[in-house]
Amino acid sequence: MNFATYLRKLSASLDGKSITADAIERFNTFITNVTHTVTEEAGDQTKKKGRVTLFDKDMTVAISIIFEGKLGEQMNKAGVDALSKFSAYKNMKKKDTTGKKKEKTKAVSASTKAGIIFPPARIKNLMKENWKNKFSGVVHIYMAAAMEALVSELMEESFKETARKKRKRITSAHINTVLEENEEFANAMKKINL
Repeated sequence: MNFATYLRKLSASLDGKSITADAIERFNTFITNVTHTVTEEAGDQTKKKGRVTLFDKDMTVAISIIFEGKLGEQMNKAGVDALSKFSAYKNMKKKDTTGKKKEKTKAVSASTKAGIIFPPARIKNLMKENWKNKFSGVVHIYMAAAMEALVSELMEESFKETARKKRKRITSAHINTVLEENEEFANAMKKINL
């Protein structure tokens, strides 16, 4: 899965520094590995409860297990916020009960409804690689928002590392330095299947 477009949008929304091709590849690998690991853990939580459907609650528990502390809290908060925006958008559209013929409207993506940059559909495809059973209707939106929060934090730390090294572009070396030297990322990386 390639997230280059979304990574560039996220970078522009944060600081605007550019990202090298090898850094984009490193982010893609990171996103894939984290999504697979969190989905596996959430699947284990689902199986323990005797269910076959993966819910956002399972993702919350899985994220809290893998990403302890502030990082996990940020990810879960982002997921909850995205779900509330998504629900509010859907409820806003349902309120037109005037009986008048509805005008055709443009299709709106799930990421726009949830107020996020990362694409829930691509995240769901990654999740399907590790969970062959059912998904709740919004679990991929929750996970996309959580992944965006995680990558955003990693990107910000990488920007700081880039500035310390007096460079203008993020490289994979900057990302690797953050993953190894930042305590929260280092602890989480021990639990992520690489």
